Amino acid sequence: MFIVSFFLIASVALTLQFGKHVSNHSLVMFLFFVLCYVLMHLLYLLVLYVLCLPCNRSKPIRRQRYIARLACMSVSSILCSYMGVRVSVRGQKQLPGVDRTFVMVSNHRSALDPLIVMDKLRVFNVSFVSKPENMNIPLVGTILHQAGFLSLDRDNDRKALETIRTAAEYVKKGFCSMGIYPEGTRNQGDELLPFHVGSFKLAQRANAPLVIACVRNTENPQKFFTDRTKTAFLDILEVLTPEQVKSMSTQQLCDYCRLRIQLCLYTPVDEDPTGPKPGSINMPEPEEDDYDDYDDYEDYEDETVPEETP
Repeated sequence: MFIVSFFLIASVALTLQFGKHVSNHSLVMFLFFVLCYVLMHLLYLLVLYVLCLPCNRSKPIRRQRYIARLACMSVSSILCSYMGVRVSVRGQKQLPGVDRTFVMVSNHRSALDPLIVMDKLRVFNVSFVSKPENMNIPLVGTILHQAGFLSLDRDNDRKALETIRTAAEYVKKGFCSMGIYPEGTRNQGDELLPFHVGSFKLAQRANAPLVIACVRNTENPQKFFTDRTKTAFLDILEVLTPEQVKSMSTQQLCDYCRLRIQLCLYTPVDEDPTGPKPGSINMPEPEEDDYDDYDDYEDYEDETVPEETP
């Protein structure tokens, strides 16, 4: 909010100076104020982009750039403030300490979801595995990359596995916590889409706690402008320890996380769905083979991975 207040004060000051020397017409001054206010935001983004240079987005980062993390948090906060987003966060006390990185899985209802996480859980330094299109946005893509965001190409198993490995290394080295949406796309219905089992290799490879979260009421973000009673919910349902994650197969993790999130979506919003369920992780062995999206590539070194067909 400090940044927004600064932009507002600076724009008012420039507008008053403009009125003294050029025009005191109310409409002209108002339009000049709006122009200054918008340019302030663009200039802020441009400065952050320059500070994040140089950047080679084809290679993993060696460390997280603090200015890039600050940019993600501040922009998320600004956007949520402008949209009037009200968020109720429940179960936050279950999260590991701020000095402990983790992996977070959640359902995905709109573009608002990661903004809420970065704003409300800012002290936990959460980056995301995202779709490639987001990383190609001018200016923004460079900042996201330096903050630890990674793009996941689900149509290419080899590249997808490489992304999972890189994300796990970020978590292991303490660069940042990582969030991933196992549905692979936005889904505004109450029924979850099938989860990509390969997403849970990130939790097993990172040897870190697995946070199961659920977001609700983030579909149709534009309604926050008009409906002042609309509230989004971010529920931290459960945190599995690294030992619990290791004791389960990727298929079991996938089924269990999907079940917890689905039950949350069925729960009335005025009821608290957070907290572990007694005996809930004693999952039976899956009847079918424990197939994983990326298992075909697990036993190959990079130089022996089969060539992709053109």
